[in-house]
Amino acid sequence: MSGYGQSDRIGRVSNSPAFVRASPIGAANPGAFASGAAHWVCVHHRPGLGSQVKFALRRDGLDVHWPREEVSQGRKKDPLIRPLFPGYLFAMASTPREWSQVASCPNVLGILGSRTFGRPTLIPDRIVEQLIEEAGSIDGLIDRSPEARAASPRRIAPGPVWFDGGAFDRLKGILETDDGKAFVEVLTEVFGAQRKVMVPREQVRAEG
Repeated sequence: MSGYGQSDRIGRVSNSPAFVRASPIGAANPGAFASGAAHWVCVHHRPGLGSQVKFALRRDGLDVHWPREEVSQGRKKDPLIRPLFPGYLFAMASTPREWSQVASCPNVLGILGSRTFGRPTLIPDRIVEQLIEEAGSIDGLIDRSPEARAASPRRIAPGPVWFDGGAFDRLKGILETDDGKAFVEVLTEVFGAQRKVMVPREQVRAEG
């Protein structure tokens, strides 16, 4: 067990995000951990405490992105704001000391990869940058309003698909239905678990 905390329960949590199986950088490129360059890592925190963990890590001088989405609940209700990946956020660290600092933060349960590889798994920059871009800023919200899902003329046949661009680039999934809106829902593997993700339709291609 490494000093980075518990982490590989993460792969068995149904609501976890999905990026590591596509690019397990920590295992494949151990030299990156000694380079001193800053990298994003995925932090597993206690349920409902993402905000506290985010502010605690920022007080320690670390960049943190806690992906959240704003979902319409109808005309008579305020929009619902919820974590995109409940129980997870991303922190940028550059040294083993900083990774240990993240793992020892109150309400943090572990860093992805620390138990399996003995060191955190690095999350590709493009994944977190894409999430931040969709939110508009590092603290923004991903818009799931009807306006953001405006109708699009191109329909995608239900069945096996692959992601072309965006946070899930080159991953595969299953499209169940296409209602012609700007975003489509795809079932894909997220940190070892199946999860439905909402992505712009231009980032989805049918296989074959």
